[in-house]
Amino acid sequence: RSPDQMIELAARGLDIFTIAPGIARALLADDRSTAAYAEFEAAALSH
Repeated sequence: RSPDQMIELAARGLDIFTIAPGIARALLADDRSTAAYAEFEAAALSH
């Protein structure tokens, strides 16, 4: 699998995955993930 395939599966409603460590690292290093982390952190700090 690739990070794009994992994102597609999640978009289709799947929320439990077994993935290779390399895929996990790629997902966490993705610009979209980084932006989501920053948005979440800002929201958490604002409450």
